[in-house]
Amino acid sequence: MSSILKQVLLLSPLWSLSVMAFIPLTAKLLNNNKELKREVVCFIYALNLLTSLALFFVFGFNNKEAFSLHFDAYSSASCVLVGLSALISLALIYLNSWLDKRHLTEILFFFSQGVLALYVFCLAQDLMTAFIGIETASLILYINLAMSRKELLCLESAIKYFVLSALSSVVFLYGLSFLFGATGTLELNQFFTEQNESFVYNRFFFLGFCLIFASLFFKVALFPFQFWLADVYQGALTPLTLFMATGIKSSVVLFLGKLFALPFFEKSEHGFVFLTGLATASVLTVLFGNIMALNQQKWKRLVAFSSLAHSGYLMMALFGILNVTSSSKDFSILFYYLLAYIFLTGGLLTAAQCLEKQSSQTELKDSQSLFKRNPLLAFAFSLFLLGLAGMPPTFGFFAKVGIFQSLISSGSWWLLFWAFAGSAIGLYYYIKPISLMLNSEEKQEPLFLPGLAKFVLILLMFFSLFGAFLFGRFFY
Repeated sequence: MSSILKQVLLLSPLWSLSVMAFIPLTAKLLNNNKELKREVVCFIYALNLLTSLALFFVFGFNNKEAFSLHFDAYSSASCVLVGLSALISLALIYLNSWLDKRHLTEILFFFSQGVLALYVFCLAQDLMTAFIGIETASLILYINLAMSRKELLCLESAIKYFVLSALSSVVFLYGLSFLFGATGTLELNQFFTEQNESFVYNRFFFLGFCLIFASLFFKVALFPFQFWLADVYQGALTPLTLFMATGIKSSVVLFLGKLFALPFFEKSEHGFVFLTGLATASVLTVLFGNIMALNQQKWKRLVAFSSLAHSGYLMMALFGILNVTSSSKDFSILFYYLLAYIFLTGGLLTAAQCLEKQSSQTELKDSQSLFKRNPLLAFAFSLFLLGLAGMPPTFGFFAKVGIFQSLISSGSWWLLFWAFAGSAIGLYYYIKPISLMLNSEEKQEPLFLPGLAKFVLILLMFFSLFGAFLFGRFFY
């Protein structure tokens, strides 16, 4: 009985998130299917997410297993980043004026279950559990994209994401069949036992990992699997764009780190092929994302290609971590960079949503003369853009320096060159909107922000400026 109780407590961040999510849904059913007050519903789901995050800090960092889930520092910290991204997205859901308010409870219920599925994905110790987690999250996201607003672009975004994600799922599942055929197991810690180690380096094992990485590269939109990103981000409502750009990206990047840390990629010549492919994909992703962002005129498409470039930087960091000669791999720079990225991208999309007055599809020209119309919003925009560009003294600067250090430590000078080149290209499209905001020729009406929007912006600005000092001691 004590063993069962320990597992129940260990799993409390997951089941608490699931159980509490039913409270507003049940209340709505008992209220003749009438929607509860928006403030009440959002508060309950925010409290739900905060409770799950608090339970992770209490039970999640103890290096214990429950069923096929492993609660160690790496996996639990991945879940914390997903939960943080979900909290910022929830604030934007509350503030979004284009969301279908008639189905707010259902949208937030599915949203919380999607977060739960990503928790399972991050904690998974075998590839089948990971597959169930990420595909459940993808399916729920598709439902949310379609439910959030009855608009052509939202439906187009949902359909594109569903069809292409389904293709990615098939590729992942096909890869699992090859891995299971080669080893007889899908547990990550069982691939390299004495009885399996003799044949994990065969072609079926190699092909299985090729297919799995192709599927995960699609999820994180690495080149050449990035073709869906801009259209889906543009069509989705801003809170869901934010969750895709931060929550899903964080979970997939860190799961890739978990896979690349397997002994296969150090001992086998096949591992060298994968690492070379990772480095090549990272360079092409950085270049493609930064070049395509240069001429974008819409905020969410700009964020999409910026997100693509940052995926490339993260893969460069991962390559640098894996290429060091030390036996122990330090993945702290990935967490550090992702934390900065969540604050900066979350702030940028929060600021962009504040411009959504006439349409949910804001353009860069909507921010003209913003320093006169609303100085706080203009300053926030500028800070987040400069942070994503990696300019000092923002959190983004220290995060990018960490990536450069990882490449220098591993002797990956050619990657360092392309990282600098990509950053130089990115300066143009990050600074261009700031020049528009400084334009005072066009006279436009002042822009007023709700109190909660101001609070969220100021909070994210604070972390974007001082996050490097507040969180640096946890990573270095």
